[in-house]
Amino acid sequence: MKVIQNVRDKIKKILDQTGLVHNLSRQKFVVNYVQALVERGSVQSQEVAKSLSKTATGASNQRRIERFFAQVQFEPQAVVMILVLFLPKGKLHLCLDRTEWDFGTQHGAARAVEYSHVDSL
Repeated sequence: MKVIQNVRDKIKKILDQTGLVHNLSRQKFVVNYVQALVERGSVQSQEVAKSLSKTATGASNQRRIERFFAQVQFEPQAVVMILVLFLPKGKLHLCLDRTEWDFGTQHGAARAVEYSHVDSL
């Protein structure tokens, strides 16, 4: 439990330093959302919603997630600072993947970064 609180404190500090989210209730949401991401091991909002708030229903949490992402825009650098907290210490191999596609008249693009931990030989 102490480790979880330490991570929550670090995320809150990064939010304060970067100005990623200014509103206090939205800052608390980000901290809870990141914790729920880690707990569920999934980025699907339906799964994350199950762990976001224990007192609200999954459907209510799902709507909360949707409203948050519809109203708040993030600076990519600040998001990276939060995600780095969860990487293991030591050397890492990073892989950047980019894909683009067309679906009818709509153009889509996705980018992903993957990592693997390097064990010393």
